[in-house]
Amino acid sequence: MVYSGDTEPCPRVAALAKEADLLIHECSFPEPFDVTNHTTPKKQGSMIKNLGVKRVVLTHLYPQAQGCEDEMAEQVIERSGAPTIVGWDMMSVVI
Repeated sequence: MVYSGDTEPCPRVAALAKEADLLIHECSFPEPFDVTNHTTPKKQGSMIKNLGVKRVVLTHLYPQAQGCEDEMAEQVIERSGAPTIVGWDMMSVVI
């Protein structure tokens, strides 16, 4: 399991996520926000493409993402092929 907090996609996180059973990563803003120090779905999907990540849980969504959470997960899936959902408070995941 790889857990990344408040960050943008970066090579070090990508290296940690290679072949991970679960990647928990922030995805603060929906497309087409152009932000630094945070992640968008397309940036997330591009970072993990071809890494063999088995599942992704998106966290740390900002208010701008309200109402488009499912679309954000779908955009990660489209770019990466990794099953992706948006996490919620008190969520449990079996690895």
